[in-house]
Amino acid sequence: MYEVRVTRQFIRATRKTARVDMEAARDAIIEGPYDPRNSHTLSHDWAGFRAWEFDRRDRIIYRVCEECVQKNQCDLHPLACCEESEARRPLQVITLVDFGDYHASAGRRRLRPARSYDIE
Repeated sequence: MYEVRVTRQFIRATRKTARVDMEAARDAIIEGPYDPRNSHTLSHDWAGFRAWEFDRRDRIIYRVCEECVQKNQCDLHPLACCEESEARRPLQVITLVDFGDYHASAGRRRLRPARSYDIE
């Protein structure tokens, strides 16, 4: 079973989203973080993260620690779990990082990776 952590950016971005819908999405991510039907790896600015389609316009951006370690992506936008020693690093952790759209869509705020992420 995965432990779920959330960042301040994620909490701020989801405050207007229905709590029931967000909890259902969180549970679906926990059950299958690598499910190709709903999630995919990101590249470019968001390399090292995954996106899960919440609805047609918004995505949940998250990181799975075990995937990060396997692909040696700990230096790309490091999170708190990345800074722990390799012996103590928890692998069964999913960190929900941000929520919104990372595509360059007209008239919408485009998500950009933060320089650092504070875990709540």
